[in-house]
Amino acid sequence: MTIVFVSTCPSCGREQPQDAFSVGDLLRLLNGGYPIEAYCVPCDDFWPIDLKERVELGEAVAAACKGTSPMVEKELPNTARVARMRI
Repeated sequence: MTIVFVSTCPSCGREQPQDAFSVGDLLRLLNGGYPIEAYCVPCDDFWPIDLKERVELGEAVAAACKGTSPMVEKELPNTARVARMRI
């Protein structure tokens, strides 16, 4: 399944549909803290999506995964567990 989202090109200001990411791709990028890059065809340019777009995309991925079995107590490949810190 693919999730299509729109991101605004910082060079030309056009909204560009982003349709190259599967749900699995987005889960790996979001869970791993990796950047998600959008692409503008006319400018032939990439840029990282901003935090607000990441949050909205995470909500869309969660909605797309609703009803599937959660990965409980399983580590994802190439990710590390984060310890809780007291401040």
